[in-house]
Amino acid sequence: MRKSISTLFLVVGAAFFGGAVVAVAGPIFSEAARVEDNVKSLARLQQIDFVIEVDSSEAFKAAGISGAAIRRKWKRRLKDAGLVVTSDPQKPVLALLVSSITDPAVRNGVAFDLYLALVQKARVDQIGELWVQTYVEVRLGLETKQKLRQSVEESVDEMIGIFVDHWQESRRDTLP
Repeated sequence: MRKSISTLFLVVGAAFFGGAVVAVAGPIFSEAARVEDNVKSLARLQQIDFVIEVDSSEAFKAAGISGAAIRRKWKRRLKDAGLVVTSDPQKPVLALLVSSITDPAVRNGVAFDLYLALVQKARVDQIGELWVQTYVEVRLGLETKQKLRQSVEESVDEMIGIFVDHWQESRRDTLP
């Protein structure tokens, strides 16, 4: 019992010490050093191609979920943020895949998945230029059929908001 109490104090003390080091040393490091690599990969984006694929499941059809509606909303959000949406195949591609899964054993439930990826050219030593995913965001949800559309729309809105925030963060924190 005594050993477990001393271990607890040691762990708690180490946690407080670690937190104090981060709190004191944090301001020493520049903000750019804290930007994650996937976010940094957005820094020089100015133009992107944009693709949305929504599966043609019965659940999505019944809920009125379509790629065209999502595309219009996202295109407007990207444009408002300052990105140019183009259909140039040489530009980076932002792809959103929206899919659903139903199980007959769960009659009123629908699981959905949102997968967002930015695919762009990157230079890899010894290989050269490749098209690779440099940014990925994933959202999963489980909803009743009655609330599916609302839940998917909220998740899609959240996802584009996060992407735009990350793009703006990358430009603010990594560009000279």
